[in-house]
Amino acid sequence: MRLNARPTSRRITTDDCGRTLASAHRSKLPSTIVRHRNRGNVMIKTVNETMKHPRMLLWFMLAPQLLLLLLNGRAWRIVHGEMNPEQLQFALWIGLYQAALLLVATAEWAVLHRLKRPVHLALCALVLLAGIGYLWLFTACFARLIPTTIADWMLPGSQILYYQYALIMPAMFYAGLRLACFPARLGKAADIGASLAAVIVLPLTWYVGLRVFDALWRFANLETWVILTLAVGSTVILLIAFLRLLTYAYTGLASVSWGRPVMLFTAGLVAPIGGLLLNRKIPFPYDFQSQSVYVLTCVNALLLLLPFTDRQGRRTLVWTLRCVTYPFSLYFFVVFLPFLPLSLPAMIAAGAGFLILAPTLLFLVHTRTLIEEGGIIRARLGTVRVLALFVACAALIPLALTGRSLLDKQALTRALDAAYRPDYASGLAEVNRSALKRTLNRLHDIKYGIYLPFITDSYDALVLDGMILPDRKIEHLETMFFGQASERKKSDWMFTDIFNPASARRRDRNQNRVRLPPRNVQLASTQTHALTAGDTTTATLVLTLQNENDQSDSAEYVADITLPDGVFITGYWLHIGKERVPGRIFEKKAAMWVYHMIRDQTRRDPGMLVYAGGDTVRLSVFPFAAAETRTTEIAFSYPTGMSPRLQIGERVIDLESPTPAQPTVFMHREANTTTLLIPATAAAALPAVTRTPYLHLIVDCSERAASAYAGFTQTIDRLRAQVPGIKSCQITLANYEYTPITSAPVPLADAARVIAGHEGSLPFRGALCPERAIKSALLTLRDTPVIGDDNLPMVPVFVIIKAADSPLLREEDGFGPFADIAPDMDDYYACRPDGQLDAYPFRRTPTHIVSAIPPPQPAILLRSGTTYAACPTDRASVERLLAGASPEYYDMTSGGFRPLERLQPLSGDSLTAQGLTLMRTWEQTQFEPRLADAARPELLARSRASGILLPTTAYIVVENQAQWDMLQRAEAKSLKADSKLEFDEFIESPAPPLWLLAPIVLWLTARTRRKNNQNGK
Repeated sequence: MRLNARPTSRRITTDDCGRTLASAHRSKLPSTIVRHRNRGNVMIKTVNETMKHPRMLLWFMLAPQLLLLLLNGRAWRIVHGEMNPEQLQFALWIGLYQAALLLVATAEWAVLHRLKRPVHLALCALVLLAGIGYLWLFTACFARLIPTTIADWMLPGSQILYYQYALIMPAMFYAGLRLACFPARLGKAADIGASLAAVIVLPLTWYVGLRVFDALWRFANLETWVILTLAVGSTVILLIAFLRLLTYAYTGLASVSWGRPVMLFTAGLVAPIGGLLLNRKIPFPYDFQSQSVYVLTCVNALLLLLPFTDRQGRRTLVWTLRCVTYPFSLYFFVVFLPFLPLSLPAMIAAGAGFLILAPTLLFLVHTRTLIEEGGIIRARLGTVRVLALFVACAALIPLALTGRSLLDKQALTRALDAAYRPDYASGLAEVNRSALKRTLNRLHDIKYGIYLPFITDSYDALVLDGMILPDRKIEHLETMFFGQASERKKSDWMFTDIFNPASARRRDRNQNRVRLPPRNVQLASTQTHALTAGDTTTATLVLTLQNENDQSDSAEYVADITLPDGVFITGYWLHIGKERVPGRIFEKKAAMWVYHMIRDQTRRDPGMLVYAGGDTVRLSVFPFAAAETRTTEIAFSYPTGMSPRLQIGERVIDLESPTPAQPTVFMHREANTTTLLIPATAAAALPAVTRTPYLHLIVDCSERAASAYAGFTQTIDRLRAQVPGIKSCQITLANYEYTPITSAPVPLADAARVIAGHEGSLPFRGALCPERAIKSALLTLRDTPVIGDDNLPMVPVFVIIKAADSPLLREEDGFGPFADIAPDMDDYYACRPDGQLDAYPFRRTPTHIVSAIPPPQPAILLRSGTTYAACPTDRASVERLLAGASPEYYDMTSGGFRPLERLQPLSGDSLTAQGLTLMRTWEQTQFEPRLADAARPELLARSRASGILLPTTAYIVVENQAQWDMLQRAEAKSLKADSKLEFDEFIESPAPPLWLLAPIVLWLTARTRRKNNQNGK
């Protein structure tokens, strides 16, 4: 029998769905396959029966329906508490419809499976109509389904709409594919002509009709259901005609020797590349302009074009290579499947229907090729081996993507550890800079335009745990490890914003695109109510806030509250209407994100208290209508006998407490630590001492310092003249790493020689990050102080010797509790080319320029055994000493240490003692940052149990249950992720832009408005 015999002219039948696609290979089968022709016919018959098998209902109907039920159930849990009766009725109808679809699909599968009957065409038509009906019902109710109190950041409407289309379309595609091969009574030529006419005439007719109706505006009087019925019907006919025409085209090309290569070349290369080129101008529905997409497209086409020879080993290799790239074809088919109903309007709009249908063509051709060739290979290897080989090969690309993501996560985690969680006991950073560079570049591509649905989201989930790495932290990492931030050009494609808001959100997610509300609200009055219980006094401060602008609506009150050491916030309330709503403690990052989302997008009633750094707590209340007055309350707890002074904005407030006859120091003992709480009155009564200073030089070894290092000797000589009273120094080399080159102070006169002798000890690379070296030195000083000639601990004066063009990279979180180790030094300094010095305050006050280094401030020097602590003289402080000896203070008049008198022990279960213990635990995570992430859940639990606000937690009040639920979900997400990652202010999902459903939604909106106008007349 001739393999290249042309088929006779006849009608297309149902069995042609598989046979016509399979026949393409019969025109080029190798001679060894011809000898197995009978087996091939059996295989083809099996393939034809496969699409009719009831198991197809499991994959195309039941599995997607179950997933959709799960997703809709999750959405229901978010919105049901806020729904009105009308919305509940809509939800009931949708739920009943979906349940009916699921039950009918289950019953169909069970009956057909039991009777061993194939899926009939009539059933396929029913499935298609049922899917259209469900999508119609959901879309018709969608505009009024989600309550107005549920903002898009809580439940993105476009995401919900996308899920409906994405999970209903598989069943509709299966039904459409079967119906495309229905038996017609037309001849072959007439059948082809009718299908071709439908593909061409339908889009053209709609285009002309819309232009005419747009000019005359006559369609405004048409019923909505008429327009939608015509649109849906036309699209269904178009898709069926396209699939039917594809079957005929495949049959015709299979009858000639050059037909198969032409089909594979067209489906594998021409159509995908054409779609990608169109995607450059119109990123519909996403931006796929990634080099890897183009490369995989070409590789996939090349593998499809490889000849399937008669050599067993070679043809098995060819088939396995095609299996390797099959996930590529499957991926784009799945991505574009929900958009198939939009092929007609897309063709009318800009020819983008070609982009939608190209993945379908590639998927069908690739799938049929693998099935046909796999059946031939199965004759030799067996079914089990062929399936195992297919799974192993098809898993390679997903595994490669997963492996790449895990490697990126490892590189990023190590970089974040080195940058934000350093080990201060070791100045070295284990960072693979080349791997980090690739990871940061990939993150940039994802954030600023390149978005591959599912792949990008899985990458975000694996690498970032669904969070983001903000631009400022990317720039910080690049500057730290590479010397400068990369210059990247953001995408300025107009269509990227119009067609794909997800890409636009990725580019702008770190930028607050919402205009800040007016802040005309003032603190009108305060009232204080104090209650003493044991050794703790709790004062509730009632704040009356008033919007003084009678024209400004939706204003916000923001004020910083300065807390003395030893005062803790233990309660918060916000008055919403007539209700006094208590605040709850949540993880800080989650609470701040929810607050800003409510403020910027929903205009509801949140209030929040968070630490803004150091001893500053920020109070935020929103919204205030014009001239509105609102009330909020804050509870402060502190030791009884302490009279703390707060500052809220510019207003100073003294809290009530019984005043002791003499200044008292409060003491709390734990297992190995004695904590002293020294009020300002007690500090003023203790003698102070001015400690002897020594220089601690931080020498620049950044990338830019390589050529300037030799000139540092001149800088040191000039510095010696500016500090004639300082005779000794310690030296540390630093870039993003650091290494001390002196273990004890050396004469300042020898500093230049020591530095010159250690050139190259630390490689010149990255940026100068002096604050990490300073923190390490302060920790060493705390544990092992430098004792001077007067037998007292000396105080370090940190001076940075750096190149003129070397930027100084500061720590994002500042010094925090490190600054309390040496409170008698307010600044550290950096030498300038003009001989002056830049002064950088430890407590984040503005940087200033000085011509000379001032002497240290007087400080109170405490001792317990061999441990020392210095505390300020002008404010309250908390000092921690090792237990085992009685605390002492240094008295200059006697020249020695004397026992600290008037100590008042605190009860271990008091709020003050709990607060001191919690703050000590938090401070330990600052001194050992590698412990911070693991300690977050414990600190949150203890803060929530005690009601004590910590720098890692927040007090927040929201208006409704949906927002409380959102707080819980955000908190769980934040605790799971790296602490240095942040929330995206815009929800990311594989959802399509809502405009894509405009042909339906706009008609519904217009129709609803017309009815409302008619009812109102």
